[in-house]
Amino acid sequence: MKSFVLTIFISTLMFSCGAKKTHESEAKSEEIELKGIEIDSLKAQLARRKEALEAEKNNHHESKLELGSLFDRYLSKSLFSLIFNDSSQFILNSNSIIKFILFQDLRIDKYNISSALFDSNVIRKEEIDLTKFEVTEKWQLLHYAWSTADRSTQSLSSLITERDKRFVYSLFENNTYYQDSGLDAMVKALIIVHEEFAQNKEGLQEIHDILYGDDDDHSKVFEIIHNELVTPQVGSILKDENFSNYDEYSEYENRINYVYRFWGRRYHEGNMGFVYKLLRELDENVSVYPITEGA
Repeated sequence: MKSFVLTIFISTLMFSCGAKKTHESEAKSEEIELKGIEIDSLKAQLARRKEALEAEKNNHHESKLELGSLFDRYLSKSLFSLIFNDSSQFILNSNSIIKFILFQDLRIDKYNISSALFDSNVIRKEEIDLTKFEVTEKWQLLHYAWSTADRSTQSLSSLITERDKRFVYSLFENNTYYQDSGLDAMVKALIIVHEEFAQNKEGLQEIHDILYGDDDDHSKVFEIIHNELVTPQVGSILKDENFSNYDEYSEYENRINYVYRFWGRRYHEGNMGFVYKLLRELDENVSVYPITEGA
C-alpha cells in the first residue's frame, strides 16, 4: 500500500514538473514572438523613414527656399565654403568670391575685360531659380547671389568693406593684369561718363527710361549713345589699343555702349554715387596713371 501511495506521489510530482516546464516554454515562445513583432515594427518604421528621406532628397521644387534647405538639398560643402567662412555660415567669405569672379569667371589674366563681361557666367547669365535648379557649379551659386542681391547704397555699403577693397588692390600688385585686360581703361571711361552725366541728367534719364520702360527696342539706346552722348575723350579711352593685349577681341561699339548703359542701370538701382566712389578709389589705388581730381 505504501509502495502504491509512493508511486502516485512521485508520478504527480513528475507531472507537475513537466507542466511547469511546458508553461515556461510557452511563456518564452510568447516573449520571442512579441520581440519579433517589435523588430518587424522597427524595420517598418525605418523603411518609412528612409522613404521619407529619399523623397525629401529628391524634392527640388519647394515653393519656399530657406538657407538651411539651400545647404542640405542643393549645395556641396565645397560650394558652400566659397561663400561662407567655416567659423560662421553668416559671414561672407569675400576673398574667395573676389578671386573666383576676377580669375575664374572673368579671367582677366587671359581676356580683355569687355569680352570677359560679355562671356561671364556670374554676371551675364539669365537668373537662376534655385527652387527649380540644382546647383553643381560655383558660378551658379554666385550668379544667384549676384542677380538677387539688394543693390541699394545702404546694402552695398554694409557688404563692401575697407578690407575687401584692400584685398582687391593687392591682387593687382606685381603684375600688369589691370592694364593688360583693359580694366584700367574701362574704369577710367566709366568715371568720365559719370561726370558727363552729372552735367547731362536728361541724357541719363533718357537712357534709363528706354532700358526700363515698356519699349523693348534697345537699338534706340545704341543710337542715342553713339549719335548724341559719346565724347571724343571717352572714345579715345576705349580705343582698340587699350583692349588688344590679349588675343580675345571685343568691339569698340560694344565698349562704348557698355559704359553709358552701365550708369543707366546704376541710376535705376539708386547707387550711382556709391559706385562712382568705388571706381574712383580703384583708379587711385591701382592705376599707374590715375585720373586727377576734377579731370
